[in-house]
Amino acid sequence: MPSPALDRLGSLSLTIICVGVLASYVGSLLLYKTWYLATGAGCAIALLVASAGAVRVDGLARALLPVLVYFAYLASTALWAADPATVLKWVAIDSIEIPVVGLFYLWALNSSFRTECRSMVALVYVCIPIAVGLQLIDPDATRFGYRAVALGPLVVPFCWVSWGRERSAPALGAIVAVLAVLLISRSRTPLAATLIALLASAWATSRSQWEFVRGGAWAVGVLAVLSVVLLAVPFTRPFLAETVSRLTGQDIELGDTMIEAEPFDQVRWDVFTSAVELLWKHQPLGMGYMNFMVWFEDNFGLEMPLHNSFQTWALEGGVPCLAIVAWILWRYLRSLRLPAAAGDTDAKLEAAALRCAMLATLVIGLFHQPHQAPMMFGMLGMACAFAQRHCEPRYLISRSALFGGVLAR
Repeated sequence: MPSPALDRLGSLSLTIICVGVLASYVGSLLLYKTWYLATGAGCAIALLVASAGAVRVDGLARALLPVLVYFAYLASTALWAADPATVLKWVAIDSIEIPVVGLFYLWALNSSFRTECRSMVALVYVCIPIAVGLQLIDPDATRFGYRAVALGPLVVPFCWVSWGRERSAPALGAIVAVLAVLLISRSRTPLAATLIALLASAWATSRSQWEFVRGGAWAVGVLAVLSVVLLAVPFTRPFLAETVSRLTGQDIELGDTMIEAEPFDQVRWDVFTSAVELLWKHQPLGMGYMNFMVWFEDNFGLEMPLHNSFQTWALEGGVPCLAIVAWILWRYLRSLRLPAAAGDTDAKLEAAALRCAMLATLVIGLFHQPHQAPMMFGMLGMACAFAQRHCEPRYLISRSALFGGVLAR
């Protein structure tokens, strides 16, 4: 049997790997797809610790099955796509999400919920300097912090639970830091999605309506205080003004400077309306993964992918893809169901955090592409691990055996 020290080493290794994958995703502005390198290195390390028997791996094949089906179907759309090479290229690129699911599955399977919460809190403090540094390197970036804003919906539910359960000052600071970055990010969808995640977390963890109202009032109060503070700081003031301008669609006068409202984004509108027009022409099998980008370049002279996960699944993947995604999401929610007699408070809080995070991620999917980012797939792995730990029968197997040799306890 593995020693407790070896177990702790395995859990710590997986924690560092998963936090590193997400942090490298945030920092991948300068070196595109840096998080691919981090994922590859993480897989190598995970294989070593699994071979040493330092981590549980039971159920890994079952956790990977849905995403294998998903990407296998996307690859099959090359059979009828106008540009099959583009399909195969992007399936090869995006299938990095398969090992992401595996890594987050192993992490959640071999760690406690408290470790997950503390890791999400730590992730915020790792990514804030990265976000600020990227802004200093590229002052003209469209969004403050680049990809850091996409982490909000994932980390906030875990930070909220950690603060509510332990009154953790770092968790409270992480929530405040995430909201502060989002307020100056000039990005509307992640801000809205994170607020939804925050309110949903307050609702899911409240024992009464009054407690929920108090949590909601706290969130509103923090936003108000943060707005005043960010407006008072010279460095953040123009960013906050630009965020307000984008939210309201109005010009903002800031001293001697006039921040003009963002002009109507005709390209994004053309992307959306073109996808709607093409939808019924390419059913039931879809036009082929990432083939809309090729079509848009041919017709508008500009290479633009769909900025909507649901349109991607419906238009490029067709009815079978929508069915697979629906199955994956159903399986996700089913994995988070606890037995009626379960009295494990941590398990209930973990399930609530994962539900709220996925809800907010799907909201982001209305305007962005979380299906091409590690957060969504990481949560799929964590939900499968939750089911393995709490809802499924336990088995005695060799820790390093990935697929075989199970004996029911």
